[in-house]
Amino acid sequence: TGNFAHSNVTSETFNVASKLMAIGVNNNKIVNDFFKSKSMERIKILGKALSDMKFVSGKKLVYFYLPYETLKEIGASKDDTEGVVEEIINFNESEVSLFLRGEPNGLIKGSMRSKRDKDVNAIAGLFNGGGHIKAAGFTSSLPFDEIVKKVVENL
Repeated sequence: TGNFAHSNVTSETFNVASKLMAIGVNNNKIVNDFFKSKSMERIKILGKALSDMKFVSGKKLVYFYLPYETLKEIGASKDDTEGVVEEIINFNESEVSLFLRGEPNGLIKGSMRSKRDKDVNAIAGLFNGGGHIKAAGFTSSLPFDEIVKKVVENL
């Protein structure tokens, strides 16, 4: 549920959370162990993303590209990039985020998120990817600048 932030949260979601608290689930441990505990490599990637991300104001798109070479220079793994797409969309003027990560085979993995009504599943479909209206992904052999151009043209 994204910490109760997404549209799939219902009163039943809170009811279940309440029952878990009543039987002694340690919500502080869950938050700290699963959401706040990050490796040095993950923090470095996040710092790079936050400082190097780009914004296309007319499309309300924020994006960041992490070449595979940079991932290796940092000593990180693809797991260390989890959550980047969710972090960059926190820019207050953005409505859509795009995170592109270079892969060892030369392909680029794309992840997209939408805050409101922009259908990122339709955009991912242009690259034979998918997901749902607010979260989708794809893999492409196109260079990163061509991917960005295609995303911008179709938003």
